[in-house]
Amino acid sequence: LYKSVTSVGTRPTFDNGERAVETHILDFDEEIYDKRITVGFLKRLRDELKFDVVSELIVQMRKDVEQARLMLEDS
Repeated sequence: LYKSVTSVGTRPTFDNGERAVETHILDFDEEIYDKRITVGFLKRLRDELKFDVVSELIVQMRKDVEQARLMLEDS
């Protein structure tokens, strides 16, 4: 099992396209694209937001990761 943060949505900052699921595995540095994984959900962090610039999204994603780390310490 690995701790992770997952986004489920339409990527409104980029293209507002089809729904996508993107998972960032914390403290993990291996190439696993095109591999099948199972993702479980513990808690919803926030609504999907559209950011005016990508740098704002990156700042928010870092906050999300830190919040998730704190929550996952207790699980």
